[in-house]
Amino acid sequence: MTWVVLIATVTSAELQAAMLAAMSAAGLPTSSWTKDGFWQNLVQWIAGLLRLAYAILRDIALGSFLSTATGQGLTELAEGTYGTPRRTKTFATGSLILRNESGLPLDEVAESISFELKADTTVTYRNTGAVFITNNDQTEIEITCDVAGTVGNAAAGSGAGATVALVSALPGVSIVSNGAIIGQDEQEDEPLRVLASKQAAVASAGHGNKYEWLALNVNTDGTIAEANDGKTRTNINRAKIVFEDDQGRVFVTLASPSGSVDSAEYVTTVTVLEQSGLANPGILIDVNAAPVTVNVVADVVMRKGSSTDGVEDEIAAQLEAYFPDTSIGGDDGFLTLEELELEIGRANRRIVEATVTTPAGDVALADNQVAALGTLTLNITVQA
Repeated sequence: MTWVVLIATVTSAELQAAMLAAMSAAGLPTSSWTKDGFWQNLVQWIAGLLRLAYAILRDIALGSFLSTATGQGLTELAEGTYGTPRRTKTFATGSLILRNESGLPLDEVAESISFELKADTTVTYRNTGAVFITNNDQTEIEITCDVAGTVGNAAAGSGAGATVALVSALPGVSIVSNGAIIGQDEQEDEPLRVLASKQAAVASAGHGNKYEWLALNVNTDGTIAEANDGKTRTNINRAKIVFEDDQGRVFVTLASPSGSVDSAEYVTTVTVLEQSGLANPGILIDVNAAPVTVNVVADVVMRKGSSTDGVEDEIAAQLEAYFPDTSIGGDDGFLTLEELELEIGRANRRIVEATVTTPAGDVALADNQVAALGTLTLNITVQA
């Protein structure tokens, strides 16, 4: 029996038919058996047991191959066989500028100031460090979401267009602006499958997959991520590899969901690439990706009779999830208007047309640049 047979779905009726055909071929008088009699019921019962056995074998077989395993089976296969742990959720982080006009200095300890996402006030954030602002002054602070995953993602905004709001009672204190706030969801099956498939290249000199696999599997302490090691992985989610073999150079560009990689995590990852990836002799040319802020203005038309309630939030969520995964350098050097319009259309099945007016044309991206969502302005109408 081949593995292809094992992963096929087999029904009780198919097994019963196969059993009766085999019995007839062996000379048993199956055609004379009483309908719903003892022998037919016995064959049907055995076929039901065999179907359960085939179902178990099918699950085992599917979980044994990287191309077919899913869910927990894929997690175990990727970790155990390919040394590639599934990336867990991360807490969205970003910065905002607070202004103090209270008449007194603002002096708060870490995690004492609460903020909320305007689009979903159940999503809250805290300041990650102590905050001190003299009166009539402002400063930039770092915040982290209280809930893990992209649910905490927020686009940049300023003034009334800020996408987060102050919750803590701090009279005279206001948000001037906030930058993009970005986190990641648990790694889905397909990205994990693709990354695990590149693990074999780690032992092969001169292969781009080796550098990509290493770059996406480094812990913040400089070790390679292992299953259940309890360590924190760097926030790198993209790596672009280009070779110039004749000079022994390898060009590596690293990016995080928000664009540039944290400086300490960047140095740690480059060190691992040099020690564990680079052939000897060899030269690693490393680049930290630079974000290119893309402000988006779009006209959106809904199907006749549709409600516009919540559509703006759905589109914002769609784009906030889309931008952190776009390719370094874009696709063929561009982030296209067509891509943006398609993503907006995917946000709600009742959107019939999306026209992006800003940017005015395709956004050109250099090899070391990634697109980052800036402010989002939507004009949503319904067909007459």
